[in-house]
Amino acid sequence: MNEAAVGILVTMFFEMNEKPIVFCATQRSGSTMVFNDYLSAIGKSPRESELLSVLCKSPDASPVRVHAAVREVAAAEGRFADKIMYHNMANIVRKLLPNSGDDHEHLFFSLFAEATWIYVERTDIFEQCVSMHMAESTNLWNIWDKHDYDSDYNRIVPYDIVKLRNYFVYFSDEREKWRSFFSRFNISPLEIVYEEAAGRHPEYMRQLLAKIGVTAEAQFERRIARIGTPLNLLYANMMRNQLMFDVVNGNEELWKSYESPSRML
Repeated sequence: MNEAAVGILVTMFFEMNEKPIVFCATQRSGSTMVFNDYLSAIGKSPRESELLSVLCKSPDASPVRVHAAVREVAAAEGRFADKIMYHNMANIVRKLLPNSGDDHEHLFFSLFAEATWIYVERTDIFEQCVSMHMAESTNLWNIWDKHDYDSDYNRIVPYDIVKLRNYFVYFSDEREKWRSFFSRFNISPLEIVYEEAAGRHPEYMRQLLAKIGVTAEAQFERRIARIGTPLNLLYANMMRNQLMFDVVNGNEELWKSYESPSRML
């Protein structure tokens, strides 16, 4: 696909009046909470937060089908917003811009060059790793009703330093790839820190909406409950201690390589 064809597709996708909003994140960074805080603030119902990723994983995905879904969301919400994990970027580009080359970062940026970019990061990567371990072990990824779950739900999940090291390296790598992407294309994203967003709702969302020029249309309702438990904190501290132990004993290489878990592909 040549540059002219790419330009046509970009125009087709984003010929709407308002610039799209791209929430960039890594898994278990709190991005689903942040995205739904945004939808709640603009008075919209919950929906799939990674719409492009889900659509492009469908066997019958095509630019026309995805375009129709994007336009439908944009019409309903006033502008199109989506959440992107770095590891899904290449597949989105392959489906929307087939035969257009291997530089998926450049092509993805071409699609969203005029977007408002927001980057969500969890400061405590150890807690992020433990959150991923708990979610994969229990298949409990989000809680939409804070009264509808056992607060001790993860009590049978064992501590697994091999898996946790794997997540540590993977998340570190994805964070660095996002930073490199922003630097390459001179993007200065608005940054949301999970720990602040979790503790300063709705103030942080009011500030975000003001920065991106969006008017709040509803009460600021938090729809997703935090599901961390004391066991999460215990495992995160055990991870920190293990990293220090490995570094002191010359085993830091254990924290520098990984095999991608299936859920992350």
